[in-house]
Amino acid sequence: MSRHAVFAVAVLVRSAIGWVFFGSIDVHNAMDDAAYLLGGTPPSALDVPYLPGVQLLIWAAGVIAFHIALPAAFLFKLAACVFDAAIAAMLAETRGPRTGWLYAFAPVPILIFAVHGQWDSICFALVLGSLLLLRREGNRAAFTAGALFVLAAIVKPVVVPIALLFLERKRLTAIAAGMAACLGIWALALWLVGDPFSQKMVQHVLNYAQHGVTYFGSPYALGINGNRILLTILPVAVLVPLYWSGRVQREDAVLLFYALILATCGLAAQYLTWIFPFLLLRDHVRYAALYSLVAGVFLVTFYVSPFGGVGGYNFENLSAFAPLKSMSWLTPTAANAPLKLTVVRSLGDYAIPLLCIGVLFLKRPDVAPTSPSPMSLLVAGAVVAIMVVAAATLPWPSYPEFIERRETRIQAYNVETFRAPPDPKRQLWRIPSGTRAHPLAATNLGYAWIVAWSVISATRGAPARDR
Repeated sequence: MSRHAVFAVAVLVRSAIGWVFFGSIDVHNAMDDAAYLLGGTPPSALDVPYLPGVQLLIWAAGVIAFHIALPAAFLFKLAACVFDAAIAAMLAETRGPRTGWLYAFAPVPILIFAVHGQWDSICFALVLGSLLLLRREGNRAAFTAGALFVLAAIVKPVVVPIALLFLERKRLTAIAAGMAACLGIWALALWLVGDPFSQKMVQHVLNYAQHGVTYFGSPYALGINGNRILLTILPVAVLVPLYWSGRVQREDAVLLFYALILATCGLAAQYLTWIFPFLLLRDHVRYAALYSLVAGVFLVTFYVSPFGGVGGYNFENLSAFAPLKSMSWLTPTAANAPLKLTVVRSLGDYAIPLLCIGVLFLKRPDVAPTSPSPMSLLVAGAVVAIMVVAAATLPWPSYPEFIERRETRIQAYNVETFRAPPDPKRQLWRIPSGTRAHPLAATNLGYAWIVAWSVISATRGAPARDR
């Protein structure tokens, strides 16, 4: 019963926050992509650094948002919020209710999925589900785990490098069969919609892996532009033999891999969620409290800093904390830009990479996580299925119709339009310039929430189940 309560509350918290705030440049991009899809652009032609898959959710959110008078950005965040709640429920079942409740109210994932508007939670909920299913005996669990892993890779290929960590000698055939089945169904679906799988799709992902968006991290601190593909291969080359020889558990190897990636390859805001559920899964609660404090302060400051993003500019993310006009007192200020830039550069270039390196020295617990029920993942999947079916049954708007309706709906937020670097030809939205922050502005509430969560987590320590 506790996992159901954790899931329900986590969905409610994320949905409420996602309802109120507009979101980052990724929400702008999702809305534009929905318009292109409705205009007939094939999924693989979009400038999205993933394999065709998540575009289905973007399309569905666009169709439903056109017909239902909801806040313009809400439906573009809903699936990610529900899958993030599924992570909370799985942690509650495998590590105890206390860990589940901690994740349900954790600032870092909520900021990324309910405010920023990214999709990583879908990918990592599927990875976590696959990890935990492999703790079960039998080929059926292994087959399902393999399928979930491939589905995660389709959503976001950042999990592809750890594929060898999900193979087992005794159940290799079952796991590989699950992977192949999922891959085959996906390829068939692409062929049926007239956008068949091609080498160009893979090349697009590889190009992004090497040259994609990062604007903080150790490469900036050291002034070194490393080869990200090589920096990804090296930890795999070390961790896979350690896992296959039984010296490192699978869950620890996954955590160590993403910690090394964040420490060496550079950072963007959404990457900060990658290690967080695995810290809690492996019972590093106090370290998660420290990480959340630093990463949370970085994120809240970043979303109101005019500088520090792509090309040194961050105007495109100044809409993240833009609230509905009915709650305009939550609007933060973008003033004090030099101080904010100092904070985000200090934390992003130095503190967060050092914390990721610190993960390497954490004591690995002997207790393996238990395998939870897949019910929360099934519910999250059902929400996505309902969205897709609903969109398929509604009349599809044209590109101009969607753009016109979007412009009208965005007026419900406390935003202004602007054109500025890094793309001065593109019209975007941001919090109004010259805003004076209310004492209860989103940033002030965010800082208080981050500190409170970290203190509570650090003082509560490890869940009773694993002590």
